[in-house]
Amino acid sequence: MNYKISDIQISLINRLLYRRALRGLRFLLVVSIVYLFSNLKTFAATWYTLASGNWDSASIWTLDPAGMLVNNPGGYTPTTSPTSSSDIVVILSGKYVTVTTNNKTDSILTVYGSIDFTTTTGHSFDYIRGSGKIYLAEDNFPAGNATHFITKNQGEGTVIYYGTTDTLTTARTFYNMEVKMDNASEILVLRANYSINGNLTLTTGTFQINDATATALSLTVTGTTLVKSGTNFTVGTGNTVHTVEFKGDVSNNGTIDFANDAQYDCAATGAVKAIFSGASNNTLTCNGTTDFYRLFLEKGTDETYILSVISTNTANFRLFGPIAGGGCLDTGAAGWENMALVL
Repeated sequence: MNYKISDIQISLINRLLYRRALRGLRFLLVVSIVYLFSNLKTFAATWYTLASGNWDSASIWTLDPAGMLVNNPGGYTPTTSPTSSSDIVVILSGKYVTVTTNNKTDSILTVYGSIDFTTTTGHSFDYIRGSGKIYLAEDNFPAGNATHFITKNQGEGTVIYYGTTDTLTTARTFYNMEVKMDNASEILVLRANYSINGNLTLTTGTFQINDATATALSLTVTGTTLVKSGTNFTVGTGNTVHTVEFKGDVSNNGTIDFANDAQYDCAATGAVKAIFSGASNNTLTCNGTTDFYRLFLEKGTDETYILSVISTNTANFRLFGPIAGGGCLDTGAAGWENMALVL
């Protein structure tokens, strides 16, 4: 028997197919919207410095990668941008941006020039990159992954502490670090463990390990340490012995004073054990007063690597640690470990 599909049946089939197609389109639309909102970073803006100035001034920002042309149709800053949490901020070479308000939170901060966070707080970026300079007037380095900024053969950026007397209480790792206080009487006190993957430079003021607290601290400098004329590298009066490890050259044109007690006495009012380490030949240049409590030479298992000590005056290089050993805070298991000079 042969059946013939009526026009009504054909109409019903077409309606059924239409409804199924419509539901499929709706599903695809929902999926597309979800994907769009989950990938907003694709549409984030990248802000470049058009000029030096204040972060909150729209006139210093452009969307031009060369930083040459005015291109900011919305009159935004990286903070007021509608996509700020996903935006990228690039401080171009030769530009200096000052931050005077708290809580800057963009996705990526790349510094080729200079950015000054003054005394502001609450800044957070997913990533901090670049080879430029970050100025801090207190212990307020932004939160975020700074691996590129602090790593050798990557950004190799520089952090510069300036301002009035202040205390650093957060353990940090930087590449280059400079102490550049507002004047010679200001003191930057280190109350946390620090690792410097590059160079440490003292330009103005005093850099002091610890205060009166009896908590032992450590500072490691992989590159060159430079103490400029008129500056001081000292230790606080807390009854403990700290460790400063130098893996590169040390050039002192100012004052290094790592011992507060009388020469050859055990430390009771703060001291630093200086360790010269690393598989390399290095030089300790003493153009100014260089007083160590104890000096350890740890340059391998044989005589391959040399530490050369150059002093322009007999009074410029002195050891203050005990010469008899025993009874001191930092005594070792063997007698020789208790002495002022350990090779």
